[in-house]
Parts: sequence; structure tokens; C-alpha cells
Amino acid sequence: MRGSILLIGGSVQGDINGVVYRVNDRDEIVLVDGAWDRFAGANAGHRVLAREVLHHSLWDFVVDATTRKIYRQVLQRVRDGRSVAFRFRCDSPDRRRLLEMRIARCEDATIEFSTSTIEEEARPHLAVLDTGIVHSKELVKACGWCGRINVGHSWIEIEEALGHLRLFEGPVPPMLSHGVCEKCYGNMAAALVESPV
Repeated sequence: MRGSILLIGGSVQGDINGVVYRVNDRDEIVLVDGAWDRFAGANAGHRVLAREVLHHSLWDFVVDATTRKIYRQVLQRVRDGRSVAFRFRCDSPDRRRLLEMRIARCEDATIEFSTSTIEEEARPHLAVLDTGIVHSKELVKACGWCGRINVGHSWIEIEEALGHLRLFEGPVPPMLSHGVCEKCYGNMAAALVESPV
């Protein structure tokens, strides 16, 4: 999911704190808060403004099969009466961010997703994370949880990948596609087992 507007990892600009959305029992997005459109607008997300996502399935916006599998498990745990919280990276071109996602069932049986910033630090601008520039059609896979880049048999920090892959040295950076590395998949599976009732 390019731009990751539903906050399942990715690269974003603007204030992420307090972005909230809800899904109903059919996993349709039924509510987005006032921060949603501000966030979408800051990330060239005209296709995911509130009017474009409301009453559409959450799954229309999550394309990676492994990410879909994890989120289906999360939703099942929440519907079983548990709340789920986890941390993930959501960087912008010039900021490294660690966020927390909290997912809980509401009194009306909808499920609410809410975010908060845990840590944030400045870093040199990375064009590959800039949604405001043209990218090539070449795809490089990034983990939607830790932000690391897949370089074959391992996942490394994006700054290290810049030199390792040499894909980012050309005049037009590649696009990032999002998935889940093995370590983060294992951490999420463990977190789901340990999630509080």
C-alpha cells in the first residue's frame, strides 16, 4: 500500500498523532477523524481522503498478503474481546518515527484504530521516502513494521540499503512496496498470543 495511509507502516509526512479510524463488522471503514484528511493531504493521498475510503473495505487498501493475514488475526483477537497494541516505524523523508497502534472494540461493536508517536528524530532527507516526487516503476520491498529494506536474504536499515543496493543512486528513486520481515512477523504473532483480555 503506497503511502500507507491506513498506518500499516510506510513513509509519511505530517502529524500522525491521533489519527483514528473505525471499521464495522464487515471490515468497512465507517469513521475517520478530523486528522485523517490533514494526514492524507500531507502525503499526496488524494485517493484516500475520507470521501474515498468511507464505506469501503479495509482490505481494499492493504495489498500485501502477509500484512492482510496479520491484520485479519488482529481483528479476530479484538472481536474476541482483547485489545491489541504494537509499535511500528512510519518514517518521513527527513524524520525517523516510532509509532504505537492501539486497536480496540468500541461499545457499538466497531473496531477503532488509533495512533500515537513514541519517538521521533531528524535525519538527512531520503528521496525514496518522498511521496511528492516521481519514482521509477522499480519496486523495493520495505517491512511495514520496522522499516528495513529487503536485500535478498536479509533486511537492513534504509540508510545501509542506500549503499548496498545502489538503486537509490539514480536520478529517479524506486518505489517502495510494503511487506513484513520474518522478525516482525514473529514479534506480531507473539504479541497476538500475549494480547490482554
